[in-house]
Amino acid sequence: MHFWLLIEGEPLPTDFDESRLHRMCALAEVLHARGHQVSVWSSTTNHRDKTIRSNERLVTNYLPGYDVVLLDSPSYNRNISVARIIHNVKTAKKFRQIASISPVDPPDLILSAYPAIELTKSGVQVANKLGVPVVVDLRDLWPDIFLEILPRWMKLIGWLALYPFNRQARYIADNATAVIGITDEFVNWFERKATNRYLEAKKSFPLSYKVEILNRQVRNEALRFWLEKGLEPSEEVFTICLFGNLGGNAEIPLLVDAARKILADDVHNVRFVVCGVGEILGQLIKSSKDLPNFYLPGWVTKGQIRVLMEMSNAGALPYHSDRGFELSLPNKVGEYLSEGLPILSSINGVMSRFLDAERVGFTYKNQDVDGLVEAIYALVEDKVLQVNMRKRALAVFKSKFNSQTVYNDYADYLESLVV
Repeated sequence: MHFWLLIEGEPLPTDFDESRLHRMCALAEVLHARGHQVSVWSSTTNHRDKTIRSNERLVTNYLPGYDVVLLDSPSYNRNISVARIIHNVKTAKKFRQIASISPVDPPDLILSAYPAIELTKSGVQVANKLGVPVVVDLRDLWPDIFLEILPRWMKLIGWLALYPFNRQARYIADNATAVIGITDEFVNWFERKATNRYLEAKKSFPLSYKVEILNRQVRNEALRFWLEKGLEPSEEVFTICLFGNLGGNAEIPLLVDAARKILADDVHNVRFVVCGVGEILGQLIKSSKDLPNFYLPGWVTKGQIRVLMEMSNAGALPYHSDRGFELSLPNKVGEYLSEGLPILSSINGVMSRFLDAERVGFTYKNQDVDGLVEAIYALVEDKVLQVNMRKRALAVFKSKFNSQTVYNDYADYLESLVV
């Protein structure tokens, strides 16, 4: 079988910058390993750092039977901007044009990550024209999520502005063969977009994580990196880690406040390590410059992430508890649990219910520095609780978030749709 995967915003295997592959490309690896032909379609813009992968359309034979097709479209500097919308529209248009020329073999199934909504709609149109199944993989409550941040008096204006995007979402819901979400709640939300309020086929697969075994050289280089940053492995120090995009949608400044309060409490065996780059990195550097228990190492490789998690005692999920997060389980959940890390989260809904039911972490309220610090102290002071949570975390990861299990089940489902 030949699978086309349409992706915007994920690292690609051809980027060669040591970024960890996300959901679609991880699934592509599984499909390819099963003997299927895979073609990954994405844009020439690298979403993470806004660099240009190529200045022209490029088809790369990454592996025998595995192609990467780059769609030339204008770049953008901000994730939410007019330039980003133009980029999405141009990318979708380019896909429709090139798909008709067939730079790679025709597909037996098209799978598109949603968003981008424009590229997904084009994927549905091309699949319907070719007469092959098309599957939509939901990641975000697009475009509804933007209404969440508007004041009440602007809701109507916002709804009118988003109407064209909702028309595209309705088209996708009405014409997709199947819809897949990261949670059942995500799928139920999208089902309400359909004209008949009913999806022909729907299923959910969580965001999972692949544990990669580090060779000695990579491990030693990663450990040396952390030692140079002043971080030594220590059983006496409680380490809280976070890695990802340092954007305004996260309450990372609250971690700085927590680090400051912990020092004020004369507690010196707790440290925070916040990895990544983004729009608030400068703000974080300035606000934490006098804190010896707060580290900002910048962008880190997957090997450095793995070693940091081995040195850590908990993982942080300091996000605004908006509707998008409340219906999902973020990708960091599987990643933290893979190393047996209890989770400190400010997300209500699916996430908080999950932590309570599985007993693998704590939920504190948004902007509640005292609640966050109390949760940290509960783990620091109760070694039995910490050990039990770590054991539970590893068990839950193995049963629910291991990529080998999740993506093989996902591949089974896609194969059944083609058959």
